[in-house]
Amino acid sequence: DLENLLLPMLKLLYHVSEEKTHQTYMLLIIVLALSQDEAFNKCIHALTMPAVPWFTERSLSNVSLGGLLVLVLVRTVQFNLSKMRDVYLHTNCLAALANMSAHFHNLHPYAAQRVLSLLDLLAKKYGRLVKATQQLSARQAQAGSVADARALQAQMSELASDAVIYADFLRIVLEIINSTLTNCLQHNPHLVYTL
Repeated sequence: DLENLLLPMLKLLYHVSEEKTHQTYMLLIIVLALSQDEAFNKCIHALTMPAVPWFTERSLSNVSLGGLLVLVLVRTVQFNLSKMRDVYLHTNCLAALANMSAHFHNLHPYAAQRVLSLLDLLAKKYGRLVKATQQLSARQAQAGSVADARALQAQMSELASDAVIYADFLRIVLEIINSTLTNCLQHNPHLVYTL
C-alpha cells in the first residue's frame, strides 16, 4: 500500500531540520529509487488524499499522493536553499522530481505554484550571483595592489562556481516543466494556468 509507505516518509521530510541530515538523505534516496519506477509514478497520482493534517503551509484537500510528494520535495529544496545549502540534497530532490515529471497527472494548483516559485527563486539567486561576479570583476580591474586583486579573484571564483551550480539547478527545473508539458500537458491544466 503506497499510501502507508509514503505518507510517513513525506511527513518526516516535511519536518526536515538541520540536525537530521542522515535521515533526510536516506529518505531522499528511497524516494529517488521509487521515482524511477513508472508504475509507482502512475499510482501515486491516482491516489487522492482527502486531507493532510501535518501539512501546515496551506490547507490541502483532495491532493494526489504524487502532488503531495511534489510539494514536499519542493519545500525540502527551498528549506535547503535557505538553511543548509547542501548540493547533494538539491540534486536528489530535483532528480526525483525529474523522474516523476513525465507522469505528473492533475497536479494540485498549489503544487504547480510551488514548482514555478522554485524556478523563480533559483532564477533570482542565479541572477544575483552573476551580478555579484560582474561587480567583483569590475572591482578587480581597478584593484590597486596584487593582494587586493587576488582576494577579489578568490571571491569571484567562489561566486562563479555557485553560479554554475544554480544554473544546473535552473536547467533541471526547466527540464521538469518541459517534460511535464511535453508528456502530459492535457492532464495538468493547473500547471498551464500557473505558467
